[in-house]
Amino acid sequence: MGVAELAQPVVSPVEDEAGEKTMTIMEHLQELRFRLAFSAGAVVVGMIPGWFLNDWLLGVLRQPIEGAGSDQKLYFFGPVDKFMLHLKMTAVLGVVISLPILLYHTWAFIAPGLTKKERRHSVPFVGLGLVLFAAGAYTGYRILPLAMTFLLGFADDNLTPLLDASKYLSFVGIILLVFGVSFELPLVLLFLCQLGVISSAWLVQKLRYAIIIIFIASTIITPGADPISPIVLGTIMSGLYLLAIGLAKIMGK
Repeated sequence: MGVAELAQPVVSPVEDEAGEKTMTIMEHLQELRFRLAFSAGAVVVGMIPGWFLNDWLLGVLRQPIEGAGSDQKLYFFGPVDKFMLHLKMTAVLGVVISLPILLYHTWAFIAPGLTKKERRHSVPFVGLGLVLFAAGAYTGYRILPLAMTFLLGFADDNLTPLLDASKYLSFVGIILLVFGVSFELPLVLLFLCQLGVISSAWLVQKLRYAIIIIFIASTIITPGADPISPIVLGTIMSGLYLLAIGLAKIMGK
């Protein structure tokens, strides 16, 4: 199969009785193949500038160490470790750079299966989800210096920290991901309210239990042993829970 053929989604939608366009299973699969191929190509293209932005990203991710008042350097311990780390960071940057294209193709694949009303309501939810995830990741990044101050504070004359670059960046990545996903809590609750599974009255009734569960979950899902991250995450998630209650009441749910 040639490149030109792959680049053209084989879609010949027909309209149902309600005037909505429908596709067969094979047309859906062909459409999916096209979207995946185009998205993968976009990531590869995004990795090209990502390769040259590695040093900048590494400098940004090192800031929490400097913010903790430490002059610790990052080390790698194998001959290929630095190259593999560079490659992983390039892949992450490739995804970030190509994110608008990835989101567009995801939406373009899902949208035909939705009604006009569902499409109209989905756009604000998707936009709000992106904003909440970015806000969560940024919050996690801002509290990292506090966590690093606590964790590196255990160093003494007998034990000196030697930070593995791969482990440190994995730690930072997990923190950013955990905070980003956790900030989606009000969106999930509002979606359940929209479906009629729960209501604002039910959320108020379960408030005390929810806060306890939130702090327990925050302690479990945050990596490391510092008390700062789970406390901050639990406090913010409790506030987001209250925000979801207020929004659900505004929506009349």
